[in-house]
Amino acid sequence: LYAINALGGSARATADMRVDFHRPATTGPLRAIGRVVKLGKQLSVAETRIEDTDGRLLASGRGAYVA
Repeated sequence: LYAINALGGSARATADMRVDFHRPATTGPLRAIGRVVKLGKQLSVAETRIEDTDGRLLASGRGAYVA
């Protein structure tokens, strides 16, 4: 959602969202990496990866948003 808005897109409502949890989070900082998959006039899609400080994937998700 934030990646879509940062590129000048619009996200008024969530059309679909999926989150997969791959391993438990440990203590310490986490890193979220967002990427826009499609920036459209009616529907935009973005995905996010959550990693620990060693770069191990903890969770990932994808959302589709109505403009």
